[in-house]
Amino acid sequence: MLLDYGVLKFSNFGSNFISIVSPILAFILAMLSKGISLGASKRVEIGERLDQGDVTGFINGRFGTLYMGFRGYFAEMFFITLWTLLLFFPGVYKTYAYAAWFYCMYLNRDISPGRALKESEAFMEGHKFNLFLATIGYTILFGIIVNVINSFFRSDTFGKIEYLYMYDNNSLMEMSEGISNNFNDFGQITINKVISIMFTGKTVAYIVINSLLKTMETIIVSIVVGVFFKLNVFKDFILFGREKIID
Repeated sequence: MLLDYGVLKFSNFGSNFISIVSPILAFILAMLSKGISLGASKRVEIGERLDQGDVTGFINGRFGTLYMGFRGYFAEMFFITLWTLLLFFPGVYKTYAYAAWFYCMYLNRDISPGRALKESEAFMEGHKFNLFLATIGYTILFGIIVNVINSFFRSDTFGKIEYLYMYDNNSLMEMSEGISNNFNDFGQITINKVISIMFTGKTVAYIVINSLLKTMETIIVSIVVGVFFKLNVFKDFILFGREKIID
């Protein structure tokens, strides 16, 4: 019974650790990618030269557009999270409503992230379902890839942890000694063994790959929205100015 509890306890620890670290790393990478893309997009236009300063986003000795993209993505995820906490479907709805904030900020670098989100809602009016259809395939594909990698990692790493508890004679001896002498010392020994298994090169690779896949999904959605933009889905905004749409 104690063995089963130990396997369950540390398996849950590993699962929770990965599910927390991967999204955080993906979130940071996505914010950086948005900032760098915003900086690069300043000069990626016909007939203009791409300067190194625009790619890095460092302008006038400050973070400049890199910081703007960072703030915009943070604001987007903050409000989407709040709507999702209210109910799941409002969160999904707002995800597509805020999808064009990047291009609002691209057109006007002086607006705040909140203003960009508001303009994005006006942009996406009547186009949210089209964007959903354009991105659902990528979402399913990346979901399958992440789950396959996740299953491989669990079967390999957590299998080793289970073997450690169920079949390792040294662990069984340590367990008997720990129960009879000092259970805390035994717990520290077993925790160290599990951590040594968890923090292997394969584990780190899994976290990085999982985070990169989530980041890639975010970038692909941005590209799809950009295609909408280039095809003049928002042509009323482009031709007549934001005053015609935003009060």
